[in-house]
Amino acid sequence: MELYNTTIDGKSPLFTYTPFRAAGVEGALGAWTLANPDLVRGTSYTTNHTGANVGLQWTGTSIWLYGSTRARSNYQIIRSWSDKVIYGNGTNGTDGVLFSESDLNYGSYTVALSVIEGSVTVSRATITVGMGVPGTALQSQNQSAAAGGGQVNPYFRTSANSSWAPFILEGSQSVLRTTGFGDRITFTVQSSVGFAIYGTTAFESGAYNISVVPPPDNLPSIVQYNASTAFEVLDALKFLATGLNETMDYTVTMTNTDRDKTCDIGQVVLHSAVQA
Repeated sequence: MELYNTTIDGKSPLFTYTPFRAAGVEGALGAWTLANPDLVRGTSYTTNHTGANVGLQWTGTSIWLYGSTRARSNYQIIRSWSDKVIYGNGTNGTDGVLFSESDLNYGSYTVALSVIEGSVTVSRATITVGMGVPGTALQSQNQSAAAGGGQVNPYFRTSANSSWAPFILEGSQSVLRTTGFGDRITFTVQSSVGFAIYGTTAFESGAYNISVVPPPDNLPSIVQYNASTAFEVLDALKFLATGLNETMDYTVTMTNTDRDKTCDIGQVVLHSAVQA
């Protein structure tokens, strides 16, 4: 496969934070909080809670986890592909690489950072993924979920009696949003080697499932993420699939799995491989 580096922002639902994510709210001392709640887009999650964890499931060959720590901070890295635990030390508050590993066999992996002591901030991760055969280049196409006139883009199909409806965000951006528990929205991926789903995260958002049929190699058929954050984040990466077989059709379904919570989808970016 042709290899590409892609970056995942630390506020994306693809990162799993425990015990929970907050944003400086009262009683959140044991949580991951936003380092600068007044600058949501440019800030990252930070914690000084011993035992706090952040994990990322990813598919590819390499990973770089970025962030910063204080001089007396310590943390450990747990990898699904190795029994050996790696220990990290303080970076004096400078943003840099907290952990990296490359040249793995192409596959699906999980990496987790656990705080031992001190302050730790996680800003982003860069992963190396495969899309298309060697010698090809990527060509991308966007499918916005909300069409003009307040309609659903015909590319997407909503479940019967669901409450998906266009919702206008800051800067005239729009998403399809629902509050209906179990509401589903489906689309078909054709002639593509990868795709990404974008939307928002917010306090009123909750958990959602993504299913891909047939399941791609190195990906489970159903995964669950949580888009709940204390502040609204626009254009958040909510799902990423790479290494697809471009000769196959994939049916993708997003399901709202939290009662009394919202779920939305802004756009799908489809990647196809063309001769370079």
